[in-house]
Amino acid sequence: MISICCLDTAYTELGTEVLVLWGEPGTRQKKIRAKVARYPYNNVLRNESTDVAALPKAQPLK
Repeated sequence: MISICCLDTAYTELGTEVLVLWGEPGTRQKKIRAKVARYPYNNVLRNESTDVAALPKAQPLK
């Protein structure tokens, strides 16, 4: 089974075991064991050299 989620950077090393809370809020949910792995179907090159903190902040719409 493949699932996509957001993780704290402390847990992103490949092979790290995590618990995923599976299910929609307000419905039956279950904790499922998983291992962090590279998404197998994405061959797009990653841009890891951009510091997103240096990007300009978005201005609120008027």
